[in-house]
This record gives sequence, structure tokens and C-alpha cells, in this order.
Amino acid sequence: MNIYAPNEPLSRRALWSEILDVKNSLQGLWVLMGDFNEVRDASERLNSEFVEANADAFNHFILSAGLVEYNMGGGNYTYISDNGKKLSKLDRFLVCLGFKEQWPNATVLALDRVASDHRPIILSTVQSDFGHIPFRFFNSWFELPGFLDFVLQRCGAFSFSGSEDLALAIKLRWLKYKIKARLKVEKENTEGLYDTKKRRLATIENLAE
Repeated sequence: MNIYAPNEPLSRRALWSEILDVKNSLQGLWVLMGDFNEVRDASERLNSEFVEANADAFNHFILSAGLVEYNMGGGNYTYISDNGKKLSKLDRFLVCLGFKEQWPNATVLALDRVASDHRPIILSTVQSDFGHIPFRFFNSWFELPGFLDFVLQRCGAFSFSGSEDLALAIKLRWLKYKIKARLKVEKENTEGLYDTKKRRLATIENLAE
């Protein structure tokens, strides 16, 4: 169920009651996600008003619906005000006990803000460690000035004494790291300013938290 709760507290409480009725009428695994426009305790607000009665009503709804929540990584808050002073954890995933039992090691991660005053959040039931990332070569790299000459020069500069199959494997691995280093410099030159400001914004938000 995708949720966007209203700002008015009485309307939110009416929504909690409506959701509870719907959930009790249907069987199956439940995942409630979205902007609940409410926090569960005072620690989920920074420089903004905390109303205990509203939090109690929200927690009572969660308990009555038999829902639980995974710990969130990536940040403590999901919403930041326009002036950057007020932060709150308004977005979350609430899951039923059956879901939690089936995926006890699921994770919730808050991503960096890009185009909104809310952080995107992701619920993943898949283990994130897939080993080494395969090296992918894109034809578009040949459009970079001097890239083809760079590759040919590096291929010609490689030397290895040993069996041919081992030499080929080592040469390709060596060439991969040379290309990655070249592309890193290229990326820093073309996207450095944007990436620097984006990282700076993420750092400021983490410091604010």
C-alpha cells in the first residue's frame, strides 16, 4: 500500500483507522510505504515541533495493525525543510510480521536527495554482496578525444614473460585498470563541479542530522 498521509492530525488519525479496516479485511503479506507525515518519537524530529499525542496515535495504529519496521540506514531523517533547518523522519516502510519472518535480513536505505525535499528510501530483500563487479567496456568511450590512441599505446607498452594464455589474462587485467584510471580523470574533468557540489550537499545534510 502506497501512502501519502495528510498534514492535518485529525485527518491522519482517520486514515490510520481506514487503513486498519482494509488490512483486517484482506489476508496476505503487507508492506505499507510512503510519506506518513508523522513521527514515532521525539528523536525523529530536529528543530521542529513534536506532538506526543500524534505520535501515540501513530504508534497505536502500528501496534493494532501488527506492523513492524526495519532500521533505516543512510540517514536519520527523510525530510528537510526549504531553509534546511527542520528535519524529520516522515517516510518509512511498515511490514507485517509474516513479511519480517520471511525476510528477517531485509534492509531499508535512505538515498541522497536530488530533486525533492524528501530522501528516496529503498526496501531490499536481496543480499547486496554479489562479489566483484564485472568490467564493462562501452563503445561510446572511443568518442573521447585521444582514447583510442591511449589504448593502443598502453597495449604496445605491455610486456610479460610467461605462457601466452597467462600473459593475455594479465594484459587484459592491467589494461582494465589503466582504462579505469583514464576514465576517472576524464570524469573528474567533465563532471567534477557537479559531483563536488552534490557531495558537498550530502555532507551538509549529514552534518545537519
